[in-house]
Amino acid sequence: MARKLKIDAIGVESFQPEHTSFDLVLRIKNRAQPPGILPQLIVSDDISKINTDTDIVTISDLAKIDHSQLKKKMKPKIGFEIFIANARGLSGKELGKWMSEAKYLYRLTRSTGCQFILSSGAQSIFEMLSARTFESILTVLGIAPLAYWKNLSDWLALKDTMRSL
Repeated sequence: MARKLKIDAIGVESFQPEHTSFDLVLRIKNRAQPPGILPQLIVSDDISKINTDTDIVTISDLAKIDHSQLKKKMKPKIGFEIFIANARGLSGKELGKWMSEAKYLYRLTRSTGCQFILSSGAQSIFEMLSARTFESILTVLGIAPLAYWKNLSDWLALKDTMRSL
C-alpha cells in the first residue's frame, strides 16, 4: 500500500519524552532524513548504490543478482532482505532455484557479519503469512527460527544504538 501511495516513510508525531522507548522503526528509502525521536532504517533496492548510511538492501530478484558485485558490496552490519511474495508465483523449478539462492544469501550474510532478513513482502493483509508458515519457510531454508529471531532482534538493537551515538 505504501508503494502505491508513494510513501517512503511512515510515522506518527509523538509528544512523549525522548527517553521513551518505541516499538516502531521507520523504513526510509535511499536517503537519510533529519534525526527524530523514532529509530530509522535506511533502505536501498540497488546494490550498486550502497553507501555508509544504508541499513537494508532489498533484493527483489534473487535469480538476477550478480554474485561478484554482491560480495564486493557486503559490509558488516548491513541487512540484506528478500521477500517471500516474490517466490509465490514461481514454478517448481524456479522456486527450487529461489530457495537455493536464499540459502546462499543466508550463508554469505552469516559469514560476512551481515544480517539476513526474510520478509513476507505483503502488499495487503491478504498476502500476509502466519507465524507458523513463516517459521516453516525458515526451517526449509535451513535456518533455526529461534536463532533467526534472536539475530534479527540483536541486529535491530545494534542499529538503534548506532543511530543514537
